[in-house]
Amino acid sequence: KSPVVHYWLGRLYLQSRSLDDAAREFGEATRLAPKDDHGWISLGHVYYAQGKDEAATKAYLEANRLAPKVAVVHSGLGNLYLKKNDYPKAQKEFSEALKIDPSLTEARYNLSLIYEKNGEISQAVKEWQRILEDDPNESEARERLARAYLQRKQYGEAVREYSTLSQVRQGSPDVFFALGESQILLAASLSDSEDRLPLMEAAEESFRRVLELDPKNEEAKIYLDRLHTRK
Repeated sequence: KSPVVHYWLGRLYLQSRSLDDAAREFGEATRLAPKDDHGWISLGHVYYAQGKDEAATKAYLEANRLAPKVAVVHSGLGNLYLKKNDYPKAQKEFSEALKIDPSLTEARYNLSLIYEKNGEISQAVKEWQRILEDDPNESEARERLARAYLQRKQYGEAVREYSTLSQVRQGSPDVFFALGESQILLAASLSDSEDRLPLMEAAEESFRRVLELDPKNEEAKIYLDRLHTRK
C-alpha cells in the first residue's frame, strides 16, 4: 500500500525498459498518492514512450496542475503537441520549459524546428547557436544552422559550419557536397582572385571526397569538371 514503493518499482522497470510493468507501478503510485506529481510525471514519460499519446497528455496535464513549474512536464507536453502538428501549443510549452530550465537541449531544438516551420529563421538561428554554445558536437543543430546560412547567402558562415560538420560526419557525402557548394559561392562573392583560389581548391577537394563516398554522384562530377575547366 506504499505509493513510494510502487513509484520506485516503476523507476526500476523503466530503467530496464519494461514499460508495461513501469506503467502499472506508476499507475498504482498515482492511485495511492494522487496529489504527488512525481508519479504523474513518470506515468506521462512511460505512456509517451509507449505511444499512448492521449494517456500521456492526461498524465502530464495532471502533473502540471499539481506542480506547474516542472520543465520536463512542459517539454513532454510540447513533444505531444508537436507530434500532432499543433505548433502554437507546442511552442508555448517548449518556451515555458526553457524559461524554467534553459539547459533542455531537446526542447530548444524542437522549438527551433517550429520557428523554422513558421519561417522565423532568425529565431531558429538563435536557438541553434545557443544549442551549439552548450554542446558543440550537436550535429543536427549545426547542419540546420549551416543550411540556413547558405540559404541566406551568408557563405562565409556556411563554409565555417559545414567545415566543422565535416569533421563530425566524415562519412556523409551530403555534408561534403554542401561544403563544396558553399566554398564555390563564397569564392564567387570575392573580388580578389588570390582569395578565390584557395577556396576553389578546397571546393575541388570537397567534391572529390563526395565521389569517394558516393561514386555515382553526377552533380559532384559536374562541379569537378567545371573546376578543372577553369584551370
